[in-house]
Amino acid sequence: MAEARCPGSRAVEMLVDFIAHRKAAPGYSNHSHGIAVDFSTVEGGHTLTPETGKSNKDLIRHNKRWEKSWLYRWLEAHQAEYGIERIPTGAWHWNLAIPLQPRAQKLVR
Repeated sequence: MAEARCPGSRAVEMLVDFIAHRKAAPGYSNHSHGIAVDFSTVEGGHTLTPETGKSNKDLIRHNKRWEKSWLYRWLEAHQAEYGIERIPTGAWHWNLAIPLQPRAQKLVR
């Protein structure tokens, strides 16, 4: 029987650093509070989905593709009209831009 190996503290640090910039901690996502949505669309036969990739380069490349899409341009042009805002880490992720009570701000940020 093979013995399980501990990945080591450096591997854990790398994983936490990777995930921390892409995912909210459980219970702290604006999706959980009903004020966020991730969009998907088809652009020129290519499906754009809410994905972060496996590296920062992947994330940057994916955001650039999204920012060229008709849906992203429409969302950006109409964000004030619908009270929505994009989060910086994902061009596909939009939040309802509502003023929250101080207690609620702690829960969703």
